[in-house]
Amino acid sequence: MVKVYTEPGQHRDWLQHTMDSELTFKQVFVKAGAGKLTTGTVLKKAGDTYEPAQAGDTFAGILYDKMVDASTAEADEGKNQRTVIVKWGAAIIKSGLVWHESVDTDDKKMAIIGALEDSHQIRIAGEV
Repeated sequence: MVKVYTEPGQHRDWLQHTMDSELTFKQVFVKAGAGKLTTGTVLKKAGDTYEPAQAGDTFAGILYDKMVDASTAEADEGKNQRTVIVKWGAAIIKSGLVWHESVDTDDKKMAIIGALEDSHQIRIAGEV
């Protein structure tokens, strides 16, 4: 029997390159119960923590780490899971971003991406 393994996504799937010195990383906590998140997940701020951004939410960052398991409240002594996000200055490949299930159309995705580009938080570097 052949075993097949699936490797989690890599940040190179969505992060094209940095925009010189503008790329900003930030250490944050993903809200306990937010689920298993992979790199490239578009996040919103939820109080002092972060969770996947839903349609209509304001963007706050993109998950940089390969995978974060915030599916239980056991992470970080019963609270939240520590991780790293890209906060500013990313040149991205939009097809590599990971979206909450409520962001289910290209129009919704482009609305968020357009707002990010307008605020100069990200820029589109290309397609895959």
